[in-house]
Amino acid sequence: MVNHVWGSAVAVATNLQLLAAMPPLPGGLHPDEPMLEFDTTHNAFRDDLALEGLPIAAEVARTGRTKVPRRPGHGVTPDPELIARYAAD
Repeated sequence: MVNHVWGSAVAVATNLQLLAAMPPLPGGLHPDEPMLEFDTTHNAFRDDLALEGLPIAAEVARTGRTKVPRRPGHGVTPDPELIARYAAD
């Protein structure tokens, strides 16, 4: 299974939680681990929205893996100032 996520840090963190809860997919001697596909171009809502940071692109580029946020809920706290900056009147 490959989740495709082109959204915010909240969407990425939520999908990481989902993938972490899924067992490897059966398929022979070497079951496939669930994977996450995401866009690596700058996206303020992915790169800057989480107050804690979500350094997923840098981690994946370096190691091919990332850590699942360990905070309560989906694991990230949205930055209200960033949300206000992009709010439509």
